[in-house]
Amino acid sequence: MRDRWSILDTTVILVSWLAVVPYLQELWIIRCLRCLRILRVMILNKNVKIVFLSFLNALPNIGNVMLFCGLIWFMFGVLGVNLFKGWQDRCCLPSLLDKISCETATHPIFGTFK
Repeated sequence: MRDRWSILDTTVILVSWLAVVPYLQELWIIRCLRCLRILRVMILNKNVKIVFLSFLNALPNIGNVMLFCGLIWFMFGVLGVNLFKGWQDRCCLPSLLDKISCETATHPIFGTFK
């Protein structure tokens, strides 16, 4: 076990086994070191490294697209609130024309008709 990656793998596995013990549940933070095993794969395989670096280079553009989609989503939300505000405050039965009879009318299953 002279290789540092082997030491890291062994440590992560031992901590994972220790996390089964009820009073050692706080060791989940050390279990997060499992994500460092991906670095080992990146060092050994150049293609994985190229894909990972391409993903890192694309993150700013992905952020811009998410910002644009969020802006569009916000605009449609504001438009929907303005178009449909108070729409559900109407009475759904045409026979109940005044507001008082609409608020006091009840249905055996659905409750009020408001």
